[in-house]
Amino acid sequence: MKNGKPVYDVCTLVLLPGSLNELYTTSDAILDVQVVSMEGRIVVGRFPRTFYTATVLRARKGGPKEGQTVVFSQAAGEVELADKVLRNTDMHTLSVGERYIVFLRRHDPYGGYILTGDRAGAFKVSNGHIVPQGEGAVADEQRNLTERQFGDEIDLIARRANTNR
Repeated sequence: MKNGKPVYDVCTLVLLPGSLNELYTTSDAILDVQVVSMEGRIVVGRFPRTFYTATVLRARKGGPKEGQTVVFSQAAGEVELADKVLRNTDMHTLSVGERYIVFLRRHDPYGGYILTGDRAGAFKVSNGHIVPQGEGAVADEQRNLTERQFGDEIDLIARRANTNR
């Protein structure tokens, strides 16, 4: 119970990318952003999602340009309705005011962009280092990298992708 209302947990299946290369190729946009706000909403039936509004600091691939605003979401958080609370079993959300490099995929039913691989597609930039927000192979590979090393890896993948066209 929360605020006198029953709480229902909702579980979402998330497919995690197996490598940074896969994360890059399956993303429509890769952006360096600062999160300005967040809001829980219900989409497609009964699924709670957290929607973020962020300022683009740098566009590495596609999407909005530097200085523009982007809205994206992830399957996390909770939404309080009039008669109940719907809570995603993944409660790990991004933080307002923090800087992230996000890998985004177009998904119109969920309002535009979503994190590719959910939180596996978010990397916090903290004191010049990368802090993966997800789990799995990609997070393990990128953990403890400097921001520059991470950027160099993304740039290398981008050059390979452009060469193979």
